[in-house]
Amino acid sequence: MCGIAGFIGRSKKPKLSYELMSSLFEYLEIRGTDAAGVWATETGDGRVFYHKEPIRSSDFIKKPFWQKLGKIKLNMLLAHARATSTGNGHASVNSNNHPFVSQDKRIAMVHNGTLSEFQYLKDRYQILSETDSEVLLRMYEHGLGDTPDDEEPEDRLKGIKDIWSYISEGAMAVAVGERPHPNIRYLFLFHNAKRPLWVADLRKPLGQLFFFSSPDVWYQATSSSTQLKRSCASIPDLIEIPVSQVWVL
Repeated sequence: MCGIAGFIGRSKKPKLSYELMSSLFEYLEIRGTDAAGVWATETGDGRVFYHKEPIRSSDFIKKPFWQKLGKIKLNMLLAHARATSTGNGHASVNSNNHPFVSQDKRIAMVHNGTLSEFQYLKDRYQILSETDSEVLLRMYEHGLGDTPDDEEPEDRLKGIKDIWSYISEGAMAVAVGERPHPNIRYLFLFHNAKRPLWVADLRKPLGQLFFFSSPDVWYQATSSSTQLKRSCASIPDLIEIPVSQVWVL
């Protein structure tokens, strides 16, 4: 079991969003303690920030990298807390940890689940690690082909369609983020029945949508301070993304 979380949208209250995401990432640790990692994009000039380590997420948020993100205007972030599956890319080798990224780091993917189809699929795609999750990113990249960077997001779904075609037994909850141009970003969220994926709509108070693996992580995170309790108390009910749907944000 692993945990994924993140958001999309430029915050109306950056300090509050940073506190919320820090708390969410910290409590994501209940789903995995072997490694933690983050990929994020900046509003405006479109810089990409990426870092992962074989440490707990509660330790990750104390690192200079995370502290630096609190001073940057972000418009998308993907986070992962990893629990290593037996024989599936040990976390002590950092290349096996999440997020997985494209060569230019403009695309990132985090995944919760185990893919029984990996042994077959890794021979079809160029995998750089020993972790099954990476094949999902390579399938997405392969599906892009010669798709121009300014295409609509719906035109970028071929790789995701391939994922659904090949993954029938494996478990997955997936977030794919892409920053093709400085002022353009896409977030794709989907899962099957074997792994959960939830969303909290904070567009009204913060201008953002947050996603996370399970409601218990969300409720623990938003109960960690008086300010978070007050800010998140008025949001509508949490939304579980319907199984087999792809949400494009």
